[in-house]
Amino acid sequence: RTFSRPLQPVQWQWEHRTGYRDYDESTCARIEAAYQRGETHCRLKAGKMKSTPMELFFVDMIQHDPVTNNVRNIRRLGQDSCWQRWRRGLNGLWIALETGRPLRMKFLQYQQMQANSLKNLDRREESEVDLYHESGCCAKIARSSWFAAITMLLVILNSVWLGIDANSNQHATIWEADVGFQVAEHTFGVLFFVELVIRWAAYRVKRDCLRDSWFVFDGTLVILMVGETWIMLPVWLSGAHNGEAGFGDLSVLRIARLLRLTKLARIGRLLRYAPEVLTMMKGVVYALRSVFVTLMLLLVLLYLFGIIFKTQAEAHPVLEEKFPGVVTSMWFLLLHGTFLDAVADEVPILRAKSGVLTALFVAFIFLSSFTILNLLIGILCEVVSRTSRRERERDAVAYLKNNLLEILEVHDKDDDRHIRKDEFELLMRNPEMHMILTNFGVDSEDLISLKDILFDNRDAQFEGISDDEDAVPPEVPGPVSSDAQKISFSEFMELVLRLRGGNGARVRDVVDLREYVRQRMDSLELQLPGEPRPFADGPGPCWGSSAGTTSAVAPGTSTGALDGLELVASHFADLRKEVRDMREHLCCLEEAHRAAASCPKDA
Repeated sequence: RTFSRPLQPVQWQWEHRTGYRDYDESTCARIEAAYQRGETHCRLKAGKMKSTPMELFFVDMIQHDPVTNNVRNIRRLGQDSCWQRWRRGLNGLWIALETGRPLRMKFLQYQQMQANSLKNLDRREESEVDLYHESGCCAKIARSSWFAAITMLLVILNSVWLGIDANSNQHATIWEADVGFQVAEHTFGVLFFVELVIRWAAYRVKRDCLRDSWFVFDGTLVILMVGETWIMLPVWLSGAHNGEAGFGDLSVLRIARLLRLTKLARIGRLLRYAPEVLTMMKGVVYALRSVFVTLMLLLVLLYLFGIIFKTQAEAHPVLEEKFPGVVTSMWFLLLHGTFLDAVADEVPILRAKSGVLTALFVAFIFLSSFTILNLLIGILCEVVSRTSRRERERDAVAYLKNNLLEILEVHDKDDDRHIRKDEFELLMRNPEMHMILTNFGVDSEDLISLKDILFDNRDAQFEGISDDEDAVPPEVPGPVSSDAQKISFSEFMELVLRLRGGNGARVRDVVDLREYVRQRMDSLELQLPGEPRPFADGPGPCWGSSAGTTSAVAPGTSTGALDGLELVASHFADLRKEVRDMREHLCCLEEAHRAAASCPKDA
């Protein structure tokens, strides 16, 4: 996938406080290989012990330490020919097309991508309305539902008017059209301009309007409409439409027609009110690469069969007229073999002249029309379906964040964006909370049943516990502090997302179950007063003191008390064996689940 030639010997250096120092030979070879492959950055181990991770960015020529965030300059010593630069640019272009990353990604862009990849579950998704003023005439109008309804109706009417104008208005400019067309154009221009001004005035910070893609799109259309309707008036009045004033008739007409065509883009505003159509268009965009590969496969198939039909038709004068060249043969196969246009008229002619070409033509129909085109349809359906599921999931998560976070913030007494056990109990008594969870697909009873697990300080309670049978259990800690019995909003949101009914079991769920069972079993072990050890006069284990001492049984101990102690010790030994067996079984389940997840699915 990359174009490479033998690398010339070069030296890479990094900047030290005393000057530039060389990388070792193996590290230098690794950096140069990544540089010539067209990579924007590479990772390696550096330092005296070769244990410090480093990231090198070739566009900025810097070395970044992700542990300490230190940045140092680097440089490359050696020849860099035109062939190497051209090959590196071609490899970088291929990598950018394959991965979707920027062609020349800088260090700041890489950090921004890392920050954007972290999902901030405890923050709402901002919309255009959230950027408006809390009060004010324009903000009140822009927030109202009737303003959105009027805007949508205006867009629909303008879309209908575009068809009427294209069908009835034959003039190049609006100033040459009839009065009715001029009135309609000026009316739409004024209404769209007023709508844009109201939305712009509603913003608290005016430059925030540039962050809204729909506002930028609408503003561009309004500017083009104003340019066609009002700015072109002086040009028309100057007589440029008659070839005067040095403008030229054809140039003005071309500009006028181009501005008229830009009004068709306003139909795209309807996609804002039809999310299903927008989802389908996103799916088509995501499938462009697969569609391109499929069409390339069809082109190769047409080229191969075009050569075969051209060479085989030379022995038949009638067929030679149909297939005089490779390009003509490819067009014939595309129209009649792939698109199945008039196949019943062409097959008898081929069968009368050549049975071999008839068989090849039928084979081409099966390969191109029935296989490749159906494969293309299947790819599009799969991508659109996957995109639709992703969009529905995104909308559901946005609904949960916008509605649930408001309730969490209200029940947060300390305003520290954490929820405690008493706040959780009060939260779950809110009927609106149950309604939101039900709409999202989460059973509120399941969430309530996890109350003790959520606010259990497991890390502090079981710190130092090992799976080793000879490990000595630590002392039982005292009461858990109130600060430890709380979870953040992001953790609570993540838990709600995982409790959704349609989610399948994952490896993480099995690992969490194994860890919870291990901790509960260790808790049971800690509640017993000591450790088992064998009796001096029998095979059964005995139980020592709570301090873990190994004192022998007193000679005066009664037989009944000794039998009772042996029974308790025996039961505890069985309990420990069951705990170990359960842990081994959970490990096997986890390995089996991981192996099943790593295996490729059947086609």
